Amino acid sequence: MKHNYQLFILSLIFISQSIFGQNYVIQEIPEWVKQIDIPIESSVSKYDISSGYYLTLVDYQANTCKQAIFSHEVINVVSYSGITAASQLSVSYDTTFQKLLLHHLYIWRKRKKIDRSSDLSFELLNSEDQLQQGIYTGQITAYDILNDIRKDDMIDFAYTLVGHNPIFENEKYLFFPLQMLNPIDLLNVRILFPKDKDYQYECVDCNSMDYSISNTEDYKVIEIKNENVKAIELEDLIPTWELPYKYFILSSFHSWAEVNMWAQRVFALNNDPDLDTVFKEIFTGEETTSDKINKIIDFVQDEIRYMGIESGMGSIKPFPPEQVVIQRFGDCKDKSLLLVSLLKKIGINTAYSVLVNTYMQQNVDKLFISNEVFNHTIVRFDYNDTTYWVDPTFAQQGGDFRDLYTPDYGKVLVIGMPADTLQTMSPVNRESGLIVTEEYFIKSFTEPSELKITSHRYGFEADQRRAVMEFFSTKDISDMIIKDMKLLFPMVNKKGEIEIADDLNNNTFTINYS
Repeated sequence: MKHNYQLFILSLIFISQSIFGQNYVIQEIPEWVKQIDIPIESSVSKYDISSGYYLTLVDYQANTCKQAIFSHEVINVVSYSGITAASQLSVSYDTTFQKLLLHHLYIWRKRKKIDRSSDLSFELLNSEDQLQQGIYTGQITAYDILNDIRKDDMIDFAYTLVGHNPIFENEKYLFFPLQMLNPIDLLNVRILFPKDKDYQYECVDCNSMDYSISNTEDYKVIEIKNENVKAIELEDLIPTWELPYKYFILSSFHSWAEVNMWAQRVFALNNDPDLDTVFKEIFTGEETTSDKINKIIDFVQDEIRYMGIESGMGSIKPFPPEQVVIQRFGDCKDKSLLLVSLLKKIGINTAYSVLVNTYMQQNVDKLFISNEVFNHTIVRFDYNDTTYWVDPTFAQQGGDFRDLYTPDYGKVLVIGMPADTLQTMSPVNRESGLIVTEEYFIKSFTEPSELKITSHRYGFEADQRRAVMEFFSTKDISDMIIKDMKLLFPMVNKKGEIEIADDLNNNTFTINYS
């Protein structure tokens, strides 16, 4: 099974390589783009920036009718330390629905333009940096290392990405940050959309910017322009749901009910799944309903390994449950739909897949109503007048389903449950904790002492330690403990082997070190 899976991944890579040529062309800047002049003067010094370079011009323009986003950036290399990073150009995109249009590459040296467009020689690389986490995205990166870049050069690069994932149907969503980690001399954002469309949009904290709305024959045009943009000021330990920068946001949706209807279409099954093979594997015929729920959750969490084929529509649409059972892998949406289908087969009809945002959590609605603001899928079901939440991507969770730990993702979209608002999670999480006991045995002041350490974990702490022990050997853990102890004591020797007591039913995990 493992070798077949590896061949499958390799075949996907070869397929993506075979279509590279169809998704990378050089052509003139589109007619709908408004040309923006590069600032001549700058108030930024090399002491204001990090990495040795910054962006003199950031020009992003979007045309929703043409499903295109134009990007024009001018990189100012202000110190020798910035030459290496600034001279590497890269654009990542999904070849299943996007095409890359390259427009120009100019080098501005002592205010004279050098046209290097004909020198562009992009290598097309597979951007699979998440394979270790079990995710195949199908994205590629067009990558080029520029020759002859010098201090004080300005690198002027423009391109357009055309295409929108068809899984989102004809709905639109745009999000443009209006600040970066370094200062910007001139920021320009321009959005064109049909003037007969009633899109929602907002420019957050844009009072100091030039902000205008106008109409042409075909479009409503929003333009945002800001000079001398300050760098983002990041605080330590800032929560993931806080956006520490100004931004523009646009959405074609007007209600979460519309998003829910879209999600129901995406998660809909063409046929009633045949999952009898699963029940034959996990049931003995003597289980109560509670026993069945526990066994179903254990099967989906532990027997279906986490692996996502998230290229194109596959990044959003789940595989049919029968296919997930056959291949024995799936990502969060695949495992969630399988869990919901299995629960419904045993009579738990109020089981739903749930869309969440693990970063924004309770503040997800700050991002506007859209089908593009979620990044994870879990499950909600009702049993005996109680609501339970399960994350099917968690493996090796111990205890009864009533006590399973699930993170509180705040506001969520329950697919198929009628509501015009997001629902607020209220997971019933059992108490979790860690108790560490250290026993010292000292015979005399001249003989070596003995130390016995017992760590007792329960609840989510036990789940986490159980997962760690699935990955590391007892020797690995013992070596780490000894290394830490040597920071406190001049000499440390291991007396015995690590003893592990894992009680899955009560979800406790105890380790004895000596």
